[in-house]
Amino acid sequence: MSKKSLIDIHTHVLPIDNERVLLDFLRICFKERYDNINQFHTQNTSFTEQDLINQLRNGEIDKAVVMSTDHEGMRLNDFVFELAQKYDGLIIPSVSVDPTSDNAVKKLEYQFNRLCMNFDEYKPILKFYPHRWTTSPSDVNLDYYRVVRDFEGIIIAHTGAHHTLSTKDNSKTNPLFWETALNQVQGLVVVASHCGTPSQEYTSYEEEAIRMAEDHENFFIDFSGLQSILPSGNYYELSRRAFDLAIQSIQRGTGLEKKIVGGSDYPICPDINRTRYEQIALLNRIFDPYENTEKLIARS
Repeated sequence: MSKKSLIDIHTHVLPIDNERVLLDFLRICFKERYDNINQFHTQNTSFTEQDLINQLRNGEIDKAVVMSTDHEGMRLNDFVFELAQKYDGLIIPSVSVDPTSDNAVKKLEYQFNRLCMNFDEYKPILKFYPHRWTTSPSDVNLDYYRVVRDFEGIIIAHTGAHHTLSTKDNSKTNPLFWETALNQVQGLVVVASHCGTPSQEYTSYEEEAIRMAEDHENFFIDFSGLQSILPSGNYYELSRRAFDLAIQSIQRGTGLEKKIVGGSDYPICPDINRTRYEQIALLNRIFDPYENTEKLIARS
């Protein structure tokens, strides 16, 4: 590439199609209850597709990877693909394929082929949702992971508690469940989103996420779970422990500073610009997460 780009590897686009799902999402994100979608839109003008684009055009982040979600009521592969075509140069698409679905391996091959043919500047990205698919990463057909590896793709894996959609079962989101796949499919690359950050009700997996990043060459974490200073949203002070653990790991000389990439989980964190959050500013004094991101996803 001609110049280095600041890339946010983990963003989402609202509104979600399913009104019940969206209202639940908004209630948890913004700590307010909305009776209907119109009420939300009259009180808020942000957190839409256009808001993300405006932040990219007017802020310091150059590009955003938008997550696809193979789940009812969410943004599916075609939507994210078309969004990236519409905003060429700003949006990098991801795909999502439920590994428990029929012909999952062939579906994933098709989606990765489509990404590589149309967006060949970056490696193809798969968003993996163990909590929605109720399957552990350790139980997935290894051929599914081999597709990712053979395309030089990257898995963005949900880890830690799921704060939205009233998900009750987070037992599949422990980062340690990726150990089997990493050991058996050499070259597989996984990014643990949220760094295993908990909610107030659910088990914490921050230590497991950091340990996996320390122990496995191809296991990374994004910093969305390290952002503890937020005007609103889920993480708030829940993630302070994850941040402290990461700093302690870096100080021990583990090399973790090479394994943290820039991913905000927008719009849970409503501003993608890195100077917005105190914890990310502190990280930037030690290393550049966005440099790690570009090294990870850009094709050489």
